[in-house]
Amino acid sequence: MGKIIKFPTGEELKLSDIKKKKKPETAEELGARVSNECVEVSHFLFELMEEFIVTGQASQWETLMEMQLRNNQYRESRDFFVVVNLLNALLLRFYGIPHDLQKDLDRLFVKIKDMEKRHIEAVTDPNEIIFKPDFELPELPEEPDDTD
Repeated sequence: MGKIIKFPTGEELKLSDIKKKKKPETAEELGARVSNECVEVSHFLFELMEEFIVTGQASQWETLMEMQLRNNQYRESRDFFVVVNLLNALLLRFYGIPHDLQKDLDRLFVKIKDMEKRHIEAVTDPNEIIFKPDFELPELPEEPDDTD
């Protein structure tokens, strides 16, 4: 029987080492691991957003830097708590794991699209003509600056 060589180290592997495999995860173990990962990612995103807000990296407005995102006596903290849980629901949906807030996310999506539509209708002049050509316009050569 030929030798089994590990690439790229050149180390010779024994057949007994190759046959040892991890016991496959049960569906429950995999679900718990995925769920825990989604929670950790949601918390990481919370910490990242919090840092960007309170350090002024997200906005130079000093009032935003005063947000109290960890004290649930403040409304912004309660709102952010909801946002983090919505992020978790989003991540779980990606893996096909149900979460109670996913139906709320669907309803919010419809509501936000309706709000967007109403906003566009409110700011668009109904008498304005918008021309969108279905062809490419050629680029014109730059004209010399004659303001000197």
